[in-house]
Parts: sequence; C-alpha cells; structure tokens
Amino acid sequence: MAVGKWGESFLKSGLPLEHLAVSTFRNMGWHCEPSTEYQRPNREDKVEWFEVDFEAESPWESEGDIDLRFIVECKYHDPSRFWMMLPYTPLRWHFEDRLLNFAPFGVLRARRDSTLLRIAPASTRGVVVSQDGQRQDDALYTAIQQVVHAFVPLVLQHGFAYNLDVKRGYSPIVTAYIPMIITNAALFRLRPSISDLTAIRSAKSPRDVADELPWTWCYFDASRALLEEQWDLIDQHRENESELLQRYPACEERISLLAGRPNWIAVVNIQHLAATVNAIYKQFRQIKTVSTKEFTPKASNRNKKSAAGARVK
Repeated sequence: MAVGKWGESFLKSGLPLEHLAVSTFRNMGWHCEPSTEYQRPNREDKVEWFEVDFEAESPWESEGDIDLRFIVECKYHDPSRFWMMLPYTPLRWHFEDRLLNFAPFGVLRARRDSTLLRIAPASTRGVVVSQDGQRQDDALYTAIQQVVHAFVPLVLQHGFAYNLDVKRGYSPIVTAYIPMIITNAALFRLRPSISDLTAIRSAKSPRDVADELPWTWCYFDASRALLEEQWDLIDQHRENESELLQRYPACEERISLLAGRPNWIAVVNIQHLAATVNAIYKQFRQIKTVSTKEFTPKASNRNKKSAAGARVK
C-alpha cells in the first residue's frame, strides 16, 4: 500500500469525521445515539430502513422538562473541495417555532421571535466546488436530503411516542429538534453584493466573492413529494400510536404541524462544532416557554430524572 494513501481512504469512508463529531458532543456532556435508523418509502414506494449518522441530546438539567436534540449527518471532503452557499433574505418561516421543532407540545411563549436565527448568517442551497474547477458530486444536496427525509420519522418515534410513553399522571418531556450537517469542508456564502458573473469567473479565490463561515442556518422548503411522504407517515403514526396520543389531546394539533418541516438546518464546519453547539444551546436555554403541565391532564410535579424513570418500558 502506498505510503499515506490508506489514511485518505479511511477519511473518505466518513467514519473518522463521524467519530470526531460524536466525541465532541460527548465531551460536552451530550448523550449520543450513533447510526439512528428510521423507516420511510423508497423510490418504488416500498417501506425500507434508512439511517442518519447520529442524534445528540442535550445534558439533563436540574430543573425543567425541555430538551434540545440534533439529528446529525456528517460529510467528509478532501481538502481540495469546499461548499459554496447562497445568501438568504428572510421571507418565510423566519421565526423560532419553525427552527425549534417542539414535540409533543408547542411550548414557546413567543412563537415568532427570531433570536436564535440571528446568531448565525442565513443561507439557502449550495454546491460543492473544487479548487481545480471540476464539477463535483453535490454532497451538500445529498446530506440535506438525508436529514430532511429522516426528520419526521425520527421526531414521530421520539417526540410522539417515546416522550409520551410515561406513567399516567406524569407530564411528558418536551424536545426541540434541529437537523444538523457537519463537514470538514470550508463553508462559504456568496456575498449579497455580488451581481456580476464576471466577478465570479475572474475570482482567484472564493474569498474574493464570498465570506467564509464557521457555520450557517440553511433554509429548506419541502417539496410536494416530501410533504405527501410526511403526511403518510403522520397518518400511519396516528393509527399505530392512537392509545398514547389520546392521553394528550394537545398532541393532535402539534403532530399536524410537523408536516413541511424542517425549515432550518445547521450546517457546521467540524472545527467550529463545539463553539456552535454551545452558542445554540446557550440561546436555547434563554427562550421562554410555558410549563408542560398545561398540556397534561392531571399532571403531577416532578423533575426530569423522575419523569425519565417513569417511562413505561
């Protein structure tokens, strides 16, 4: 084997990047579930098992029953490639409730605040670009498709099943879900002021026309096909978990709002992952929410640990 070649081959498998990402979360006290599986229809409309790289759940706090959970896909690139994204002008769904996808209840006091969205630049779409100018496979598009197709099945499994599966009289834990893509590729966002194709063609470096970012909020709108897939999954979940859902009438409206999500994806360079997670989580903990007991018939007081212990096994 040629000297040095095996290392790049191993890196291209994606496993080292995934390992580093999981280790970063765990070193910050987050709980990680690697290789999370879910079911969805394939292109032939047959239900199959798929997976994302891992899910990461925030550390347990001494009080409160609201978690933050990232659904994560990792993408490795050799150093010759980078991601170029477009700037996003806030128009639709630019507020907290469409970023923090709460389940099984909507607990935000101010659904249309956008504090969290302001902590990083907003972008939309993007492509993989190489230094030598050759067209590249669009791994960014692939990663986006993986996390958005995984999103509703995983939120249904966790938020509208696992979180609800507690002893009667106990208030379920509420979770906010955010999809995340982690890459080692440099992230660039085209400057909004660029309006001449010649400027791009003559640029000697992406920095001539774009800003390099540690991370960005990337906007996503579901296609009609994805919406139909999501509604089918929601209807099937209502049928399969009818007993659990009927315990909490507030779930019915919330589960319907799951279709069309997610709208925002955190796209992060691995070197800035710890700082990004800390920034998001710090702001998340400052968001004002209502008590989960407002949604739970005859709920009793208890802390998070007692609720977790009360889950029906």
